Amino acid sequence: MTIKEFRKAIIETQNPDWFNNQEIELSFPSVDFKNTFTGLPSFANYLYGQLEKYQKLEIPENSNLKKSHRFFESAIAVTEGFLRDKTIIEDSSTLDAYWLQVSGNFQQNGNKLIFPADSVETEFILSLEAFNTNTAMGAFRYLTKSNDSNFSSFDVLNGYLLAYELRMRDHRTIKDLIAKERKTISNLKNEFAKAIPQSEYDLNEHLIKTEASVKGYFNEVEAYKTDKEKLFADWFINTKGDFESFNTYSESKISELEETYNQKLKLEEPALYWKERGNDLKKQGHWMLGITLILVLISVASLASILFKTPTDLYSSFFSGDKSAAIRWSIIYITILSFIAFTVKQLSKVMFSSYHLARDCQERYTLTYFYLSLLKNSAVAPEQQQLIIQSLFSRAESGLLKDDGSPTMPTDIVQSVLKNK
Repeated sequence: MTIKEFRKAIIETQNPDWFNNQEIELSFPSVDFKNTFTGLPSFANYLYGQLEKYQKLEIPENSNLKKSHRFFESAIAVTEGFLRDKTIIEDSSTLDAYWLQVSGNFQQNGNKLIFPADSVETEFILSLEAFNTNTAMGAFRYLTKSNDSNFSSFDVLNGYLLAYELRMRDHRTIKDLIAKERKTISNLKNEFAKAIPQSEYDLNEHLIKTEASVKGYFNEVEAYKTDKEKLFADWFINTKGDFESFNTYSESKISELEETYNQKLKLEEPALYWKERGNDLKKQGHWMLGITLILVLISVASLASILFKTPTDLYSSFFSGDKSAAIRWSIIYITILSFIAFTVKQLSKVMFSSYHLARDCQERYTLTYFYLSLLKNSAVAPEQQQLIIQSLFSRAESGLLKDDGSPTMPTDIVQSVLKNK
């Protein structure tokens, strides 16, 4: 468990104020360390820090400091176990009773054998162990004030002497300045250590208030979300009917436009053909009109020429006894005029037929787009559609034959449709 998880677990307890305000006293006589921690988070933070430093030192199994290392491991395990087991307890008196049983593990007389990882004595013993284990054992016995005075070797005695010098370094005149500086640093360290519990307390208070504020914010967000979901559901229900109506209308309109477009594709080519054919027939009628006029002018000119330039013998033959020449020339001229008159008549028929067919094509062209307009703007009954299609594609009267005709004219169909609307 990390210190962050430890603090979070305290926030989730039934009585976080007790855990944040409980005072824990811890002392290590061998290094003159004594401090009171306010709140389990502050105490646990110190234990985690010491254990981390010991882990970095990598203490050997046979070291005199191994017991110190295990002390901090055990203290952390006991503290974490107490937090896990007593989370659901809300009564402060009950928690005090349980903690009194647990705190005895941290306040025994055996603490004189414990050295913090960041103390000068710990560094001193480790340096001696790297040099000579017996010397380190002697120094350890001296610093812990052990009653065992068995000097089994000079190395043990050297350890006593070195530890004595470490203890008496403050009484040496040469090192007075160093001693004062170290004392100042120690005081600052103690003051800092005393300030940490208050900081831990303030931090835990802030975390509790922050969690309450966050929960309130989450509740507001959830209420806002519920309100918006209700508004969306109401809006969706209200607009669903309008959308379905619009969708039905759109599909119907699209079907009508598709049908109109299909009819346009079917009738577009015939309409263009009728338009072009009508123009060609108009041109043909104009040509026939021109030819007819030319023939009439030729006939008039020839008649005028005969009247003004008749040969003398032709006039004399009328008044003489022999009239054969006059009769012969009269028959010839009448025959020529008859051929010209016949030709003019036939050309006139062709001319009027062309104009008639051109008008018929124009009416068919107009009727085609009129039919498409009816399909677009209104419904046309199948019977009316059949009549219109029959009129569009029926045989047209040319006027050249006597019995030529068509069943129904386009204008008749238009009048029939307009009457039925």
